[in-house]
Amino acid sequence: MSVLSRMNLEYQAFAHAKSKHASDLVPDIRLLWKALTQERADSLSDYFRKPALRRAYLGYYMPLYVMKIASLLESLHLPFKNPKILDLGAGPLSGIFGAHLAFGGLAKSVAVDREIGPMRAGLEFFEGLLNKKLDIKLVQANLRGPPYFWKPDFKPDIIIAAHVLNEFGSGSRYLESKQLLISQALSLLDKNGVLVVIEPASKVASRDIMALRDRLYEEHQVKIIAPCPEVARCPLLLSRNNWCHAEFSHRRPQELLRIDQQIGFDREFLKCSYLVLSKPESEHRHQDFRIVSGLMNADGVLRRYACTSKGFLTLSQSVRDKTQILANMTRGEAVDPSTWPKNLVKISKET
Repeated sequence: MSVLSRMNLEYQAFAHAKSKHASDLVPDIRLLWKALTQERADSLSDYFRKPALRRAYLGYYMPLYVMKIASLLESLHLPFKNPKILDLGAGPLSGIFGAHLAFGGLAKSVAVDREIGPMRAGLEFFEGLLNKKLDIKLVQANLRGPPYFWKPDFKPDIIIAAHVLNEFGSGSRYLESKQLLISQALSLLDKNGVLVVIEPASKVASRDIMALRDRLYEEHQVKIIAPCPEVARCPLLLSRNNWCHAEFSHRRPQELLRIDQQIGFDREFLKCSYLVLSKPESEHRHQDFRIVSGLMNADGVLRRYACTSKGFLTLSQSVRDKTQILANMTRGEAVDPSTWPKNLVKISKET
């Protein structure tokens, strides 16, 4: 962003939200935290109709979503400069501003949501942070309806659908409707454009997107770029206890860290499950080797699991090794074993 950076985005957003009213922002954050985590009865648009909760969301929660989306986009190393963005189910425009942060600027942007209020609030908030007007078109439309009502007048480089599919419902009976939206979105992309689907890192949402991934692979209508290698079936789906998600390391500003501690929220990692898709003829290549577990330590041996084009593998290394490879990885990271010192990490087939 032109006057914001990854280091100061959260603090400046928090300060900007505080400046909107003389009252203390922390009680509002605590109230919204309770509503989001314990009640979950209202939609985001309902919270945005209440000034106190809207201010808490924009100043405290939304910057985290922006950072998460930016971290994911940066990890993909996409070959775009000032890309054209279509943000589906945009809410307060977290997807567009995550892309703005990741690429340092955007060309055209269109945001689509069935509620206009959160989009307007997000746009006004970030224009206030940047102290300038932004060229973002807001479109009020239902994504379950024909694309005619929400397609942009350009071919997007990146389409972002963040926390959209889980609103369709969970389970196999909703796969068809989710797949239809994916197909409609892909048809709008530029030749080498990508569709980035982002979902919560919960077990239910992650396993739903894993099942969708297998369905898409089976029908050969898309290219799956990440996080999956070129395998027909997701190996983590074979066990009911596993789910695939990514973690991005995150350092909070001290003032916000104190608030996290007050309400009991751990922000050490930004987590999500995701799919990155393109048209079959695109030039993008998928990653062959990705870490899919946390770090395990037993009997002096460190272990991690990896999902690869050669199958599900176990990586192991002694805790006594001076060069620690496994300990410095994060869940969801794409890695290249050919760059590791020889014989330092043992790689074995997981049965």
